[in-house]
Amino acid sequence: MEPEAADQKMQDFKIQINLAERKQQKPFSEKAAKRDFKMIIISDKKKKKKKKKKKKKKNKK
Repeated sequence: MEPEAADQKMQDFKIQINLAERKQQKPFSEKAAKRDFKMIIISDKKKKKKKKKKKKKKNKK
């Protein structure tokens, strides 16, 4: 086998490995992360409001 052919095969092999590794990694989406973060904040605010309402009801009784 000629050195050039061996080099080409090695490069092809490395490219295949890189592609396989990329497929295994889950894509990260900033938009999805921001959306999830906003949902957490909103749910926390709703929980706080519910707690305040419960406290007000208890204080009135």
